[in-house]
Amino acid sequence: MTQQSVKRKTAYLCTIKDLQDGRYVRREGWEPNFFATTKGMVSRARLSGVVVEQQGRSITIDDGTGQLPLRVFDAPLPAAAVGDPVMVIGRPRVYNKEPYMLIEILKRVSPRWLHYFERSRSACASFIPPIPEVKEPAAQPKPQPPPGTAAPQGKAQQLVALIRELDAGDGAPADEVISKAGFDGAEQQLQSLITEGEVFELRAGKIKVLE
Repeated sequence: MTQQSVKRKTAYLCTIKDLQDGRYVRREGWEPNFFATTKGMVSRARLSGVVVEQQGRSITIDDGTGQLPLRVFDAPLPAAAVGDPVMVIGRPRVYNKEPYMLIEILKRVSPRWLHYFERSRSACASFIPPIPEVKEPAAQPKPQPPPGTAAPQGKAQQLVALIRELDAGDGAPADEVISKAGFDGAEQQLQSLITEGEVFELRAGKIKVLE
């Protein structure tokens, strides 16, 4: 992604209902988006539940508080069958106003672990206070570049902007994104964005931004 190292955020132990009742907050630049929940600002989550559906690149789990799709975009779907108890760590996101989670780790576990996770969540809920209301920062006017010049922009952000610009609804053509980027290493930079989960390959050769 960028040349700056990004510290991985803590994966909070929470329920599906925590995420579904939370508010999704988008942030500028490369600061991670998060769900504002009673467990805090959750940009990475640790969930447990039972697989109730598997379709394509998506698994749906139920933890007793709700159901949530778990997805992958650039890797094989982890092995799990309907009825399997699982533990999952990943990044909760929103697509078409519906929450889901981008899988980082998914493991099948013993059913006893589900009871352990449930007790752990209850114990955490007893001493984690609700966070104050998260307010969106007021939009600040951005300095305009002199006429005839382009605003400075990171390469990754440039690719994301191009993908949005070229996406007519069914994804932006990857070849066109790379050719219009106009810098060396655009293909590798695009692959990094896919690996990081900032964009995904809707189908072969078509790229979309994760919103």
